[in-house]
Amino acid sequence: MHVFSLSQNDALRALADEKAHTIRLMLEQERRHAEGLRQALASSPALAASPSARQAELCAAERRMATLQEQLDRIRSSKVC
Repeated sequence: MHVFSLSQNDALRALADEKAHTIRLMLEQERRHAEGLRQALASSPALAASPSARQAELCAAERRMATLQEQLDRIRSSKVC
């Protein structure tokens, strides 16, 4: 077990906070991208009816969002007190 000084704890907490902030920004950007793809698919029934590059990109965006959310959850659950 490692014993960290107060300044080390503060530095680790600040690093975790910065990482969480960055991941939240990335997640929000990916959500906006996915929403734009959903709107494009909804506005064009022909695109929604058949597999397309937009549908593939939407699936990829949803996977990226899930990965980012998992990373954010891990950071939140392992924060240094």
